[in-house]
Amino acid sequence: MRIPLSPLHACVFEFVRYLNEQNVVEDKVEFIPYVLQHINNKVHLQGRVWDATDRSLAAWMELPQEFHNKTAGEMLRVVMDPWIALLKADFERGMAEVIDFVELIMSQTNQYDQSFTDLVLQTMHFSNSKWVTVQRGLSRIIDVAAKTLGPSCIFRNAPVSEIYELPDGKLELGIGGIAPTKRVFDKVVLAVSPAAIQQGIRTRPKWSYMKERAIQAIHEGPLYKIGLHFQTRFWEHTAEPCFGGQTQTDFRIRWIVYPSNYIGSHKSGCLMVYAGMTDALRWSWTTHQERVKLVMEDLNTFFSPQGVDIYVQFIEAFDMHWPSEAGGGNTMYLPGQYSRFHDVI
Repeated sequence: MRIPLSPLHACVFEFVRYLNEQNVVEDKVEFIPYVLQHINNKVHLQGRVWDATDRSLAAWMELPQEFHNKTAGEMLRVVMDPWIALLKADFERGMAEVIDFVELIMSQTNQYDQSFTDLVLQTMHFSNSKWVTVQRGLSRIIDVAAKTLGPSCIFRNAPVSEIYELPDGKLELGIGGIAPTKRVFDKVVLAVSPAAIQQGIRTRPKWSYMKERAIQAIHEGPLYKIGLHFQTRFWEHTAEPCFGGQTQTDFRIRWIVYPSNYIGSHKSGCLMVYAGMTDALRWSWTTHQERVKLVMEDLNTFFSPQGVDIYVQFIEAFDMHWPSEAGGGNTMYLPGQYSRFHDVI
């Protein structure tokens, strides 16, 4: 996971700064650079491997002449940059085969059927040149926050299924788990997806019509991620090693993400495979064993020409699928939903 160094995420860094001030040195959260793109990252299309910045790819894909000698990123920025410039200045005011090509390289299958607003915001998000992640994993932020709050102030791995408004204006939460309990709070912030509110919290107050409508209607896209543990960081020892970054493919796995933690070390390593939208839906019906088998087949197709036997390297795999019905992995507004629901929700 990664965090961009942008004003929109300033609250995250302020929160971590506060946590580090409250804890001893060994419990501090350490940010390290996150490599979003590396010079040796490749693109795998139609059985061939390309440099991500190869300007001949558009012509080889038989796009119209006016798009030749341009990368997918450049095509996207031509459309998005004027809108992003307006948003950066004042955030408050501020062809089909070509679209398919840009979507294939820059995004997930069918994501460009979502709202234009959502695509502008996503492009603006990823236009940040500097990113960070957390040494030893982003879960360190949660662990340190829990320790700072103390066990009497936090419940972990216990779902909230009930919210009651009390006569004195306070709120009572019904917390499930092995030992169900109830706790009273002055205020409650629901930092969860609309689907989790609708499906997971069985008893709660009714809010305004538009807020209830937003909870019911906001579209959330499915997401699939699998982490594969290998004996070595073999992707850092090929003829063209990748020290972070990602590879886009037209395989079933779509995106291969190289870790930014422990770059250059002699430890074992993990590769991440991401798929979103329609690509993610197609992973949901198979068993875990079948999913791992399919992922390994695609990884082998990509790495075997580089002299890597990934089957010998493989240790274990862990995957997660966030279906849109259960909250999704990404909020992907449908056309018109941003202006209708964002402020309301």
